[in-house]
Amino acid sequence: MIEVQDLVKKYADCTAVNNVSFSVGKGEFVAVTGRSGSGKSTLLKCVSGLLTPNSGSVLIDGRNIHSLKAAERSVFRNKTAGYVFQSYALEPKYTAFENIEIPMLIGGVSKSARRKRILEVSEFIGISEILKKQAETLSGGEKQRVAIARALVNSPKIIFADEPCGNLDKKTSDAVMNLFLEIKKLGTTIVMVTHQREDALKADKIIEMLDGEIINENI
Repeated sequence: MIEVQDLVKKYADCTAVNNVSFSVGKGEFVAVTGRSGSGKSTLLKCVSGLLTPNSGSVLIDGRNIHSLKAAERSVFRNKTAGYVFQSYALEPKYTAFENIEIPMLIGGVSKSARRKRILEVSEFIGISEILKKQAETLSGGEKQRVAIARALVNSPKIIFADEPCGNLDKKTSDAVMNLFLEIKKLGTTIVMVTHQREDALKADKIIEMLDGEIINENI
């Protein structure tokens, strides 16, 4: 499903990801852990196509996404993957419905199909009652559920999640993690960055990073 080979991402003052290689199987839930500054979020952005590495390759279903042109990579990402950000990345003045709709607008989905799919995903996520509310009026847990619904709405093969519980209290965090386990049951592959050991233990596999390198895998 995902093959990462000898990935390197450098910045002016450091090497954030250093010769990292690993694989993720179809339908597998993988947690990437490590202390702050270990390179885990940079790695996730490179693997998902949001950042371009200096060297190495990321193969998704056999295609090296970084060999694609920028426009081709955007289309591939829109149809293949969903991304959940720690900071939610919602448009504050848009309603929950409008935020969830964005990936389908980009993908050229018809209005009727968009509405049907949003209602389906919202019921699954448990946010049907807040679809008309502006994002800025929602609680942190509600915002994260809207962000997850947006990531799911195009029926992606992969969900990339960067510290999805980082801004949430314990109760809400547990609810979000249980939601990820339900998403996994759909056959969706999940790659999640987290610094919470308790959350990581719910994954099928844990990859631990330090100073841009993998120091433990399958733990």
